[in-house]
Amino acid sequence: MIHPAGENMIRSVMTTKGGVAKTTTATAIAAALGEAGKKTLLIDADGQGTSSMYMMREVDFNGDEAASKKTLGYVLQGMTDIKECIWHTRRSNVDLIPSNMHLFDVIEAMPADSINGLPQLKLRKLLRGLDYDEIIIDNNPAVTMMTTNSIFAANQIIIPTTPDFSAVEGVRNFLNYAAGVIEELDSDVDLDYMILMVKVNRNNNEKAFIQQMEKMYGDHIYRQRIRYQPNPLEEVLKKSQLITDDHRSNIAMDFRNFLDEFIAASNTKEMM
Repeated sequence: MIHPAGENMIRSVMTTKGGVAKTTTATAIAAALGEAGKKTLLIDADGQGTSSMYMMREVDFNGDEAASKKTLGYVLQGMTDIKECIWHTRRSNVDLIPSNMHLFDVIEAMPADSINGLPQLKLRKLLRGLDYDEIIIDNNPAVTMMTTNSIFAANQIIIPTTPDFSAVEGVRNFLNYAAGVIEELDSDVDLDYMILMVKVNRNNNEKAFIQQMEKMYGDHIYRQRIRYQPNPLEEVLKKSQLITDDHRSNIAMDFRNFLDEFIAASNTKEMM
């Protein structure tokens, strides 16, 4: 397991490749945990603020000056207390720490700001002691100091990826990077991760890549695959809904099946 941060379970949804339903996955997991009765905190660690928009479209975290200061960037700067940046969402049992474009400037400045200790550990320290059963972190698809913070803070990393050559290499490179980050400070800590296959068309080439991934990562791959179906995904996101709010499309059904698998696995680990 990655460093335990307090008594809560912290999962970081991460990938270095854009357009692989990372935010869709993170928000769906948070909502499912809330519906399962888990007190859940979703952290938007992407300066684009997409998770924030989906969960709280009624608030302009870039344009509203007061709201903009109650976001993750100001927390990492030490300018706002983390508890003042927790917003209640319309989703049952789900709170949000939002983000906005200011976060990109904060991330760029973080390596030079070591007066309060290692910048890699800022998020981990901030999340300790928060009263939540589950914390989900939605990350920007890039390798930055924010990525490093999210790795150090998490108990588990969830990696959405497509079944193609670039994804095979991308997952391998990202896991090597994450393992190196952990080894830098804690050489005895194992990396706990799961891989979710998304945008699956089920052609022969993709089947071959999935088989290759299964040989490489075995039980670290969720059994449920998410089919490629762009229109339903675009429609629910335009309406600031979550994919699981759609009860007609195949991709929504796939995500609900994945969430059933996710919740079942989580409950099993709790009983161990």
